[in-house]
Amino acid sequence: MISHVQICCTAFAAFIFALLTQGADKGQIVGTIESPSGTALSRVWVMTSSGKVTQSGADGAFALAGLSEGGYALKAVAPGMADSFLPGIAVTSGVTVTCRLKMRPAEE
Repeated sequence: MISHVQICCTAFAAFIFALLTQGADKGQIVGTIESPSGTALSRVWVMTSSGKVTQSGADGAFALAGLSEGGYALKAVAPGMADSFLPGIAVTSGVTVTCRLKMRPAEE
């Protein structure tokens, strides 16, 4: 006969497994944001066409993880800079896509 404790332990183990493997079958987009001269740009907001948002670090690097398979476009936005777009990014489960976005100063 299965005890109440065995059922609880089994349910708890399944819950922990689900937490640990959550996002494991998702893809991600990583990359850097640079000026036209190749200098890393920090604190740039980077967003996907699906609404996921992150900010670049001091080294210009960003990561957007947990993305479902499909096509994406990226948009980078920063004060004093013209918006940068990168369309046509194909994301596959378990794969990291690496890209580089260049930003130029906004025209006044």
